Amino acid sequence: MKKNIYIAVEGQYFTSRKDWIMRATTCLTSHPDYFNAEHEGDGKKGWLGNHFTAMCFDQRGRRCKIGADFARAEHDNAYPIWWIWPDQIADLLMLVKTPYAFPSSYPENQNDIEATE
Repeated sequence: MKKNIYIAVEGQYFTSRKDWIMRATTCLTSHPDYFNAEHEGDGKKGWLGNHFTAMCFDQRGRRCKIGADFARAEHDNAYPIWWIWPDQIADLLMLVKTPYAFPSSYPENQNDIEATE
């Protein structure tokens, strides 16, 4: 049985834990606006805490933030793991089809929206 694979952005994924180990530093620090290892003006270098950079997810939709998460994905056969940059999130969300994704179907009055349980 063939497994359905989801990759949010073409080319932004790791095929295995070994692939993640070999390429993570290069891949996840390559965005010009979201590179958190350089800090202008203070003379400090290196990772200085949580910053909004790339977010990684396995094929079960679980966030992968630390090595144990990538190992769990390997154990659960949840590779490839894909990543997304902050400036790609809005475009990705715009692709999601919802009943109100198109202006012609959006109710004029917010009170007309039915609550779902």
